[in-house]
Amino acid sequence: MTLRFKPREGGPLTPSEINRTANKENGIEKGNGGRKGIGSGNNHQLMQKVKASLQHLREYRMLEELNRPYKMADVRVSFALGEWSQCSQLECGKPDGAQVRMIKCQLHLRQMVAYLEEDVCEVFGLVRQPATRACSNPECPRWEAADWSECGSSRCVRHRTALQRRDVKCIYANGTDADVPLCDRRSRPKIKKECENREPS
Repeated sequence: MTLRFKPREGGPLTPSEINRTANKENGIEKGNGGRKGIGSGNNHQLMQKVKASLQHLREYRMLEELNRPYKMADVRVSFALGEWSQCSQLECGKPDGAQVRMIKCQLHLRQMVAYLEEDVCEVFGLVRQPATRACSNPECPRWEAADWSECGSSRCVRHRTALQRRDVKCIYANGTDADVPLCDRRSRPKIKKECENREPS
């Protein structure tokens, strides 16, 4: 199984952009004494963590690049999101399957890109997106529910209460009927419900 990456929407965030976003989310305006984001006083500590992660992952070319003069505004981080894998559900009517994707923390500096450990992106204020999700095989049939019967013409089950009904079928995407066991029993729509009927039949 091959997992491919796609660029992060909106591009990577700079430390200054992260500060502004964090301040807005926390109602912090400049000069009001609120919680500090990644400011100039934290740059040294932050970059030490970045370099330690690069060393651990053997990203030596980026380490050499960081030894050259650079501006903190040129340092960007992002989560690179891989493409979702195929759904693992093999048999129709069985519990939903799952899809997975790879998520990597990336460091961008000038024209170079290197991987970092995930907690470094979190230090920059980025939120890691889910790496798994439930799924269903798109070739499997789905439930299709018809409209409810009119309450006024439905059978009365007790005083001023009638019972509405509707047809529910298991069908393929092209509209062809399928065997009921091929649809997920857990997600089958209800076929009857009570309603208020002032003149039940």
